[in-house]
Amino acid sequence: MPGRIGGHGILVYQKLRERPKFVTTKGARTWQNLGPVDRVSAVTPLHTRLFDHDLTLRHEQDQLRVVFRESGAPVPHMQIKHGWIWVCLGQPYRDVIDLPQWDQPGRVLTHPGSFGVGASALRCVENFLDMGHFPFVHTDYLGQEPMTEVAPYTVVVDEALDQVIAQDCHFWQPLAAANSTEGLDIRYEYRVLHPHIAMLKKTSALDTAQFDVIVLALQPCSETSCVGHTWLWYLDDAAMAEPISRFQQIIFGQDRPILQSHSPKRLPLRPGLETPVKIDATSVAYRRWLLAKNIRYGALL
Repeated sequence: MPGRIGGHGILVYQKLRERPKFVTTKGARTWQNLGPVDRVSAVTPLHTRLFDHDLTLRHEQDQLRVVFRESGAPVPHMQIKHGWIWVCLGQPYRDVIDLPQWDQPGRVLTHPGSFGVGASALRCVENFLDMGHFPFVHTDYLGQEPMTEVAPYTVVVDEALDQVIAQDCHFWQPLAAANSTEGLDIRYEYRVLHPHIAMLKKTSALDTAQFDVIVLALQPCSETSCVGHTWLWYLDDAAMAEPISRFQQIIFGQDRPILQSHSPKRLPLRPGLETPVKIDATSVAYRRWLLAKNIRYGALL
């Protein structure tokens, strides 16, 4: 049976089964995302960080290589999937996550860019799950006063899928997407697919019976800094790729100063360090899920 948080967060939570532990400091056992392949120039190496390790990404003989900058040794595991670069610094206990129907015709797939954030990757995932900030941070885009109420919704911790899922979410938005022409009551479904990766489905402005999809993958550079990579899959044609990307860049730009103002920058997991309110049901479930997985990197206990 999955654990459930009903309504706005009356909590009835069943302890998760024991799972392979996520390494608590350097060398996580999960696949981590380093962004889209086209982030790496064909001629200029890209220097980045992951779990405090300095990495270099470069093309050699038509192949992409990811190496530790100091030693030049390749990372233990690297693959390209869904157009993204994935690495694992330890022995992975599961495969790279699947993104459903990512190549379906009639959709535009775009990567709006990679953005550095001076906050824990876990903080950024939690912010992505929060509807309550829409009218105040994304004013006239994803929300607008006085329509600030977050309607009741349900959160499920699905053990079989190993995901946190928020369902039956609704929020009125004056400009939900680049292709919106009027305010809409937007339906949402959130899924945490991985400690550092979340996906949302939201009502398409072109066909309210279908959903657009946004995936946010956080690359934890250190315990208090990360890079956010976004993957957008919208019901539209290729000509809209640039406006869709630009809209998401605006939204991320509005979130970044808020995220960087958080104190502490790591995500508190121990009950009592921060006091959740009723609308934080997904956050409560996410934090408990991280605790059950023994996540410590970027967390505060």
